[in-house]
Amino acid sequence: MEGMDSQYGGRWGCRDTVESNSYTISSSSGTFSTAYTSASDSRMSPAEAAATHSDVVWEQVVDKKGRAKCLAQEFFAGNGSIDGAGDMHVMEKWFTQLGVEWVIRPAAGELHHHTLSNAARQWSRVLDEIDSSMTGLFVDSYWEISEIAGMDVVSAWEKELDVTESETQVDSTIVRLQLARFIHEAMLRMCPFVDYIVALNPIHGVPGLYDMLDALLHVHGALSTALRLPSTRSVASSELKRVHGEMVSLLTEKQGKAGEAVWTTMEEIWTRILKSVDTDDSWRDPKGSSGIHKLTIFLTSYIKLLYTHHWSVAPIVSEAVRLGNYVARIDSNRPFRSLIIETNMFLEEKLAQMSLLFPDQSFRFLFLVNNSYFIWEELTELRDFVWESHMEYSVPSKIENYLQSYLHVSWAPVLSCLSCNTTFFLGRSTPLCKFESEFMRTYTTQKLWKVPDPTMRGMLRKAIVERVVPEYRKYMENNNVTTPRITLQELEEMLQELFEG
Repeated sequence: MEGMDSQYGGRWGCRDTVESNSYTISSSSGTFSTAYTSASDSRMSPAEAAATHSDVVWEQVVDKKGRAKCLAQEFFAGNGSIDGAGDMHVMEKWFTQLGVEWVIRPAAGELHHHTLSNAARQWSRVLDEIDSSMTGLFVDSYWEISEIAGMDVVSAWEKELDVTESETQVDSTIVRLQLARFIHEAMLRMCPFVDYIVALNPIHGVPGLYDMLDALLHVHGALSTALRLPSTRSVASSELKRVHGEMVSLLTEKQGKAGEAVWTTMEEIWTRILKSVDTDDSWRDPKGSSGIHKLTIFLTSYIKLLYTHHWSVAPIVSEAVRLGNYVARIDSNRPFRSLIIETNMFLEEKLAQMSLLFPDQSFRFLFLVNNSYFIWEELTELRDFVWESHMEYSVPSKIENYLQSYLHVSWAPVLSCLSCNTTFFLGRSTPLCKFESEFMRTYTTQKLWKVPDPTMRGMLRKAIVERVVPEYRKYMENNNVTTPRITLQELEEMLQELFEG
């Protein structure tokens, strides 16, 4: 072991690193993040900023790998050999420092302080930490890592060419094998969490299924990233190749299991949604509110969740097509895009059906304006990636049509009063009196209607003002009205008070 001690000298002296117990993911990433932010000062040229970024990337890679190497040494130090079992107390200490001590026994109650999605995020973050520790592990030359780590790291290494040979040489096979065995053991302890989360039976209906899908997508994504291990074609050590193969087999099995669970959960969500909108009044009936319906909120969140993980979800959807579990009706060449568009079209169709439950036509179109605009705003980032012509033209045109329909059914009757003279039972009513009466009735009714988005609220008010005020002004000018009950200024101020419900 004496020779191995020398491998850990210099920059990564194990005694300083391990015994201080000062390294955690949060402190490490925080340090580098702060350094990069301060180094990227506005006074720096683009070239200087890029060079500083390369330094930061390099430091992060070296930091994670160096800590793992020191832990690997401590893990196998008890028996003096990498052939025997390691010290699991070291592994548990590492997981505790990383904030996932519960990962050792996920089904034994240690997860009760964590939500499912939070636990999955922590687990995924730690798997990424473990994955980062493997940079250069399965190649015999640092220059082969350009295919793995990218040019930022390679550029940083090129800047380090003037350091001593001992700092730049490839780790010896024994040190790399020790690290590989340690990382493999860590993965073996991490992967039972996949079995645990896949076997869960979520409660709380659709929201519970959504939380489970969120967790599964984080886990599946982390496994997919970890599977981007380089080939071992250049590795001379047969033992390193064997450990590499075991890692790939383990990760592949768990990725497949998580992927199947993702699709099963997506199917269950869709089944529950279809049933709810047809039979459950809490989903089917807008309940007299012109605001954002809960089906709109849920399905836009669902679409955004799938899009956030699209690089992971798209292959799962394509596999479902291959197996005959899904038929892409919109775009058979891009099943994931088709799935997203179909989900959005389903939502628009159901909102149109719900709006028919409102007896007041004005209220109906306001409901459609609110929900359509919410969809447009929430799914902004998907416009270019998924919707193309559907999102760019269809949705805005629907919003505009709903808005114009609202103006027509709400304010056209009010304005029509200015062009007629109705005779009442007890005398005559002037067009102005009729207008004032209808205006106050509409204003009083709609003042407390809900338009939750301030931008849309402003757009609606502006459209109403531009429709009503000019006609009112024209009537007063044509009929020499000098003392109206409602002045032009008062009329406009009142219209600016609409939709504050």
